[in-house]
Formats: sequence, structure tokens, C-alpha cells
Amino acid sequence: MLKVIRRSASLSNISKPNLSGQIATILILMMVAVLIFVLAIVNMGKISITATTLANAADSAALSLGSQLATKANVLYNSIPGIEKCKKSSWLSVILAIVFAIIVVIVGYGTTWFASYGILVAALAGAIGGAIGAAISGTNILTGALQGAIIGAAIGGGAMMGAEIGVGAAGESAATSGQAAYEAGIAAGMTEAAAGEFAIDVAVSCIASASAVGATIGVVVVAGCKLYNASVADKMSSAAIAAASKALNGLPEYERFQEGTMLQAFSLVVDDPNMVADSPDTDTDGDTSEEVSAFQVWWWNRTEAYRSAAATMKTLTDAFKTALADFKEYELYTVYQDCSGGYGCVSVYGPFCRQEIEGGDGSLIAFFRTLESLRGLTFWDSGPSQAALNSWLAACDSCETCTDCGSPPAGYDYVDDMILELQNFSDFSNAIEQQDSYDLVGTYNSWFPSFYDPSQTGDFYDKLQEIRNNMLSWSSEIETVRQSLEVCTAGNLDTEGSGACTECSEAVVWPPCSKSCVTNPPCRGDGEDFAASFGTLNEDLVDEFAAAQATLSNVISQVDTVMAAIQNYYNQMEAATGDVLGGVNPATYTWSDSLGSHSVAVTAGSYEVPHTETKTSGSWTKKTCIYLRHYSGSTSVSVSRTDPSGGAVGVLGTWNRSGGTISRSATVSYNGACSEHGGCYVRLQ
Repeated sequence: MLKVIRRSASLSNISKPNLSGQIATILILMMVAVLIFVLAIVNMGKISITATTLANAADSAALSLGSQLATKANVLYNSIPGIEKCKKSSWLSVILAIVFAIIVVIVGYGTTWFASYGILVAALAGAIGGAIGAAISGTNILTGALQGAIIGAAIGGGAMMGAEIGVGAAGESAATSGQAAYEAGIAAGMTEAAAGEFAIDVAVSCIASASAVGATIGVVVVAGCKLYNASVADKMSSAAIAAASKALNGLPEYERFQEGTMLQAFSLVVDDPNMVADSPDTDTDGDTSEEVSAFQVWWWNRTEAYRSAAATMKTLTDAFKTALADFKEYELYTVYQDCSGGYGCVSVYGPFCRQEIEGGDGSLIAFFRTLESLRGLTFWDSGPSQAALNSWLAACDSCETCTDCGSPPAGYDYVDDMILELQNFSDFSNAIEQQDSYDLVGTYNSWFPSFYDPSQTGDFYDKLQEIRNNMLSWSSEIETVRQSLEVCTAGNLDTEGSGACTECSEAVVWPPCSKSCVTNPPCRGDGEDFAASFGTLNEDLVDEFAAAQATLSNVISQVDTVMAAIQNYYNQMEAATGDVLGGVNPATYTWSDSLGSHSVAVTAGSYEVPHTETKTSGSWTKKTCIYLRHYSGSTSVSVSRTDPSGGAVGVLGTWNRSGGTISRSATVSYNGACSEHGGCYVRLQ
């Protein structure tokens, strides 16, 4: 029997004249060929399926990232409204409304009350922020509250859309949230047309299983499209997915968008079958002994690194808030009541107080006023009144398309402009100081560009730099005026009679000249009777020039300190993220199974998070404009997978000969400003 089998399996049997057993030999050869073809087909099919899965994941993640950016831009676009709007007074109502609403969404996402009342709560938070901003900056409180409610409703609507998508209600959520946003706008007192403008409806296609699934992504919630698929997401409970999304919401905005994109891609590609103990309790059910997906635990640990970074950034934010509080710029133009003398209270005027505005001159303004009347100054003039200033600001704010504010009221000068800028800075700083530091970390990219944005001009840092340079110029001009004065002539002060200052006479030997006054004010010292740096405006020996220079130097020092704090905070926040999270883009997940070792790497392309920027230019007749930045653009996502290859399978050759690394990428373009570039869109390129 064995002899027959050996003869049938031998190729020499075919060439023998005896036909016995040749069919069996041919069939065996055909079976080998068929097995080789089957292996090749399976191998190519596996590669094709992997490539398709990677392409779908890249498309889905790219669309998710693009739609998050577009939706954020669209919320800001509707809150301004438009990509640019200018006014002279503070933007505090708009900025605080945005920050307050985003904080409420971050805190509330995943809770039952937010699922039901998210839009109304966000609208209320926006209204509170707008009203506070208006009260602080001195604008109309009702207008600020209404504007804040509109902004909050838009942000809450976007967040609820994202939350609904996370549980699979993508198509319905767009209509529901849009209608809810519209109704919230009507309830806030908007016209029907205005309410329709901010009822956000940015739809994208999330590619999954070779079919497009409509979805709308929320502005804060970055879970995006459904995380359920035929791989690891099937092993992740809904509670774990919600916990992962909640954890992401505590991250700074850029990292939140990036990590949500990576989670989207990983969940569609990774098919790690390994289960591990849920020691960190990733699904927050209190059971740490249950078996859960290894990827689920890995992702939780990865998010913990971000949380550690957030803790570091919270400490940095605490220090930054302290630095803002230490900058006592408001003391420069504030009137205080000093009741420490025991004989009633007296008004104490800050050095920059003006009698036209605060009711009395501070020491520096009194010096400027006197010097202006005697010699003239290029940077200071008396006036205007508070009523004239308010009238000018109101007229300026009502002109939406003007390139500037027109002519300011008589007497408006560089000092008045400096005080107005410092008041705006103080209003915004005070509002930031009142916020929870963790909330500020989560909304960092929404508020900090107003302080400092190295890629743009016109932020508070630039304004402080301008103020510093102006004060240096004023100090130089004051010194030039002092040096132009005639040399002081020393005199004797009659302390017992008229109090007059009489010139010393060389004929009078006794009593000697007291040099207790000067007879020719204003004058300067020449290093003989009085120091070379001395200067006075009156007969007494009070050096008003030195006092003014000292006050300016003190203010410049304060400005330098807060400018350094702003820049250091920016650098430290960048370093904190980089140190803890370095090398996480691309992010790589690896695992092993019966076939060998596998890995999946996801790379999120560069992008800019949409944000608003305030900018001023020109002289004091300028407006302060708020601009919507990065409302359109493009970004990409790349996904690669490496599987084991080169496994020998005997005469059949090598399994997965064409294996190794397979990569796919997708690029998406987006636009969140519906009046620009042909309307709002998110589409694959």
C-alpha cells in the first residue's frame, strides 16, 4: 500500500508508459497548486481587508478631527458674528460668555442633567458670563447677558450633538440640537433670523465598513463618531467609552481634539483579543478584578499621562493667576478713602487719577498738568470728561464697518489711552482670576491667546509692551524738559514771616544762606548748590521730576513683571505638555497573539484650533477688533498597521509573504465660517 502511495506521489510516475496511478499524481499536484493559490488569495485578501480598514479608519478619524475644528470655528463665527467685528470698549462679555459656556459643557458632559438640559444650562452660563463681563467693563448688562446666552446655547448645542453621536443618534442629533439651539435663541430674545444663524448643523461622513454614516461632531466632546466596531470597541463597555470621553474633556483643547481623533482611529483598527484585569477601574463600576480589553486599560493609562500633565498645568495656572493679582495696575487710577487718621476719611488719588474723570489729580497727573502749562508735553493734555469719553465710545461701538473710531474728544491723549488699555487688561485678568484653575487648563486655548499669541499681534502682551515703550518715551521727554530749564538759584525761606523765598546776597555774611528754597522755579540743579539730577517746579526743594521718574519706573517694573509672567506661563505650559506627553504623536499600540506581534500607529497631522484674537492698531483713534482665526484649513490622519510576516509553512512557502507594514492616510479640508469660501463644509480631499 505504501509502495502504491509513493509511486502515485512521484513525478516520475507521469512519464511511465503504464497509466496506472497517473490521475492520482496529477490530482495531488493540482491540490498543491490550489493550496498555494488559496494561501495567496487569503494572504492578499487579508492585506486588502487590512488596507480597507486602515483607509476607513483614516477617513473617519480625519473627518472627525475636521468636523471638530469646523464646529468650534462655527460656534465662534456665530458668537461674533462673522470673522471680524470691531469696537472701542471691552470684549469681556463675549470672551467670558465663551469661557463660561465651555466650562459648563466640560463639567457636565456625561451626566443625565446635561443630556436633558445641556443647551439651556450652557445658555445660562453664557448669559452669566456675558452679564459679568458687561458689569465689569461698564457696558450694558442686558445686552451682555443676551449675547452670552446666544453664545452659550450655540456651544451647548454643539456639545449635545457630540454626546448624542457617542451613543449612536447621529442623524437625529443634528436636527434635535439644531431645533433646540433655535428655540434657546428665541427664548433668549433673538429674532427668528438671528436664532437660525446659530442653530449649528455641520454634518460629516464617518466612514465605517465601506459605507458612509452621517454624523455631526460637537465642539467640546471629541468622542466624535461611534466608537463601536468589530474590533476592540466591541469589548469596551459603554461606561468605559463614556469614561474615556469624559477624561479627554479635561485636557487642553488641542490635545483633546488630537486624542479624540486617535481614539477614533485605534478603535476601528486594533483587534487585540487579549483581556486583562481592570485594575484602574476604567469603566468606573468599582470592580477592579473583572477582565476587560487590554486596549481599554492601555488607553486609560495613556489618558492618565495627560491628567498628570493637567495637574502640572493647574499648578502653573495657579501661579499665573497669582501673578495677575500681584499686578496692581488698578491702583494707578483708583480713588481710595483713607480713614486711618482718626479725624474722618480723606480721598487718596492714585498717581494717574484725573480730575476730569476721577474728580482729583494724582501726583503724576498733577505734575504733567503743571509741566504742560509751563513747557508743554507731547503725550499729555487736559481732559476729556467722563461724559465726553462715554459718548465717543458709544458712537465708536455702534459703527460696525468703520476702520477707526473717528476723532476722539478734546483732550484725549496717550495717557488716557494707556489707562483705557490697562482697564481692559484689569477687567479680563480679574475675570480669569475668579475661575477654577482646572477649568482654565481645559479652556486654555479659548482664553490665553487674548493674553499672548506669538503667531499674531495685538494681544495684551503687545499692548503692555506698547505701554512700556510709551512710558520710557515719557520719561525721556521729562528728562529733556528738566535739562532745558535754567539752573536753580538758591534762596532763604522766610519761615517766620511771609514765607517768601529771597535771593541770597553775598553782602550778607550772617546768617549764612540756608539754600532752603529756589528763587527761579522751574529750574534744575547744576551739581553745586543742588544735585545735578535735581529739578523742581516750585520754590520749595521738592524734586517733582525725580518723583515722576520714580513713579514711571515703578509702573514700568510692574509691567515688565507681568509681561514676564505671561511669557513664562506660555513657555511652561508648552514644556509641561511636551515633557509628559512627548512622542505621543504618532501614538503606537502593540500586542501579541497566536500569529505573533502586531502594532498600530496613528499620526494626527498638524492643525490650528480656531480661536478669537483681539487686535488694535494705529493711534488712539483705533478700534479694538476681534478676529476669528483658523476658521478654515486642512489636516490629515495617517494609520499604519504592522503584522507578523515570514512564517515558514513547509512546502507551501512563507505565510504572509507580502505582510509587514501597511499604511493609509486621509486629508480633510474644513470651513466653519459659512459666509467665507463658499459656505461651511467638511470634506475629504
